[in-house]
Amino acid sequence: MKKTCLRLRTFWKDENGQDFIEYALMAALVATGTGIMMPLSIVPAISGVYSRIFFYLQTIGGAS
Repeated sequence: MKKTCLRLRTFWKDENGQDFIEYALMAALVATGTGIMMPLSIVPAISGVYSRIFFYLQTIGGAS
């Protein structure tokens, strides 16, 4: 029981990786907010841009 409590305390105080988690949560929040705020009229335009980029990369790469 004592080892388990010691491990839990050590885990709780360990701050390794904390910054990564905070930045990941912040990026998720920004992406969600952007998706909610984006007008629906822009979505087809963005899709068209990605389609053209994909087509261009396929022609350069010689993929069929």
